[in-house]
Amino acid sequence: EAPPLPPITPGRGGIFIFAFRLLLLPAAPVFLTELQSQDVPDGYPVSFDCVVIGKPPPTVRWYKDGKLLEENDHYMINEDQEGCHQLIITTVLPTDMGVYRCTAENSSGIASTKAELRVDSK
Repeated sequence: EAPPLPPITPGRGGIFIFAFRLLLLPAAPVFLTELQSQDVPDGYPVSFDCVVIGKPPPTVRWYKDGKLLEENDHYMINEDQEGCHQLIITTVLPTDMGVYRCTAENSSGIASTKAELRVDSK
C-alpha cells in the first residue's frame, strides 16, 4: 500500500505540494504568482513573470491593452516546464506604457492576471 501524501503545510514547498495534488485531476488554470506593475526608465529592459498551473497544461497568451502580442525583436516570450511564463520587453519605449495581461486557458477554464507598465521618460 502506498504511503499517504504529506499534509499541505504552509511554508516552504507547501504551495508546490498543493499544486501537485491539484494536477492529479483535470483543473482550470490557477496563477500561483501574479504579474506585478512596474515603473521602468525609457530605454531599459523589463520582464513580467508569472507561474500558472492547470490540467491539461493551459495555453498562455500575452496582451497589451487588449491586443494580442506576438514574439518579435521587441517582445520575447519564454516558458518552462514548471509553468513559469515570462514576457520581456527588450528596450522599453514610451509607447510601451499600458496594461499587460497574461491569460491561461484549457478545457476546464480560463484565468488571467494583469499589471501596468509605466515608463519614466529621461
